[in-house]
Amino acid sequence: MGEMAQHALSSSASSLTEVEIAYLECERENWGPAGQKEKTVFDHFGVSLPVFYQRLYRICESEAAWRYDPVLVRHIREVADDVTSRRLNRGEPNG
Repeated sequence: MGEMAQHALSSSASSLTEVEIAYLECERENWGPAGQKEKTVFDHFGVSLPVFYQRLYRICESEAAWRYDPVLVRHIREVADDVTSRRLNRGEPNG
């Protein structure tokens, strides 16, 4: 992940670990072709994509993550909420 965007680490984000910051920065990237992100996540973090997202969402619940980058965290949470809504609405009859 050498191309990953470098975000200035401020003192307000000091309670995030380096790994937690890496998770946030990983989600910032534009991944292009399908499958590339899954491979990178496994190679870098040693976890599957579902586990990556579980951990990422847990990180985004912290105040430290909000202080680190509120725009990124809000985006991640909005995408997660959208995915959850679509899953819950699957199979429901229209009308």
